[in-house]
Amino acid sequence: MARVKPSNLEAEMSVLGVAFIAPDLVSKICESVSEDMFYDERNRYVFNAIKSLYESKTPVDITTVKNELDKNKTLSTVKLEHISDIIDSVVTSANIDYYIQMLLDSYTRRILIATSLSS
Repeated sequence: MARVKPSNLEAEMSVLGVAFIAPDLVSKICESVSEDMFYDERNRYVFNAIKSLYESKTPVDITTVKNELDKNKTLSTVKLEHISDIIDSVVTSANIDYYIQMLLDSYTRRILIATSLSS
């Protein structure tokens, strides 16, 4: 039986959700997080879309993210329902540092496991 790699999908969605509800924190998210930190492929695609919008100084909202995902041909994988779930998953942006730390912790555990298995 295959083991599930460490992940925290709620933290992934919370980090992304904050980008939608707190435009002033998009820079913090894009500078503190990398796409590799996301375990769920759909969340990785959404992060990449948000980061691309941030780098082009385009506002982050459901329309611009959907358009970016469509442009990158990843919208069919992510689906609009998942974007809505991301937005609905976060109730406050005040805990962004905690969400980022949880994301980093899961990512670090995955890296440690991968490293120990390859040695």
